Amino acid sequence: MSKSETKKNRTRKTPAKATGTAKAEIAPAQTGKTPRPDTTRARLQALLRSGDGATVAELGKAIGWQDHSVRAALTGLRKDGIAVERLAPRKDERASRYRIASSAG
Repeated sequence: MSKSETKKNRTRKTPAKATGTAKAEIAPAQTGKTPRPDTTRARLQALLRSGDGATVAELGKAIGWQDHSVRAALTGLRKDGIAVERLAPRKDERASRYRIASSAG
């Protein structure tokens, strides 16, 4: 049996990709802006809501994450519809600060 015949006879080991309905199946409580209070994401949001916001380094130190993980979490918040503002650094800092934008109205 040749290699090409062997490949044709193989069965698929991984499941087929979903048709894109996965988001619709998630309960509304899971997609809301208020996470469970005992999660790391809730702590991240609390830090971002405080006063002047926080730098990536400050967030990482407070949560115990590396900088790239903090940046990914900020992106995740934005994808979930939470307005995360990037603020200019303070005069004595070089790093940008981030905070959750206060809702108007």
